[in-house]
Amino acid sequence: MRSVLDVHVDDDTPQTSSSCSESKVARVRQMCDDIQSTLPDNYVTTEVRARLQRLGALQPLNTSLRREIDHMQTVISTVSQSITSLRQFADGQSVYYDELMELFDAVHDARVPSAWTKVYSQLVKSSRYCSCKNRNNRHSRCIVKI
Repeated sequence: MRSVLDVHVDDDTPQTSSSCSESKVARVRQMCDDIQSTLPDNYVTTEVRARLQRLGALQPLNTSLRREIDHMQTVISTVSQSITSLRQFADGQSVYYDELMELFDAVHDARVPSAWTKVYSQLVKSSRYCSCKNRNNRHSRCIVKI
């Protein structure tokens, strides 16, 4: 019984070198770099607030725009934090946990991680369907023009 338990504990103990081949870690690291390079910058809250005030913050369209920008910032922050954690894990600087392994496997398999899907679905529910990148570009242009 003790040997079966030891084998089970050894199998559950995550170690980058044994549970993931070096090429898998390298691929995930490269995908993280690619995602990070295409991720838009965070919105500066004080700038957004000031520019919306100039337009009249309580007008319905501006309220809707503010809500959209808040949702978009949530998506950007979630993806950025996940990618940072994943890169630290791939470099051996982070402690293993279940959500991180799910994220690692999803990025390696070119799937959208469940945490990102959850956050993005909130964004999609709030308005029309279109790509996240297009929406961010549109919001950025709107804020810059103000």
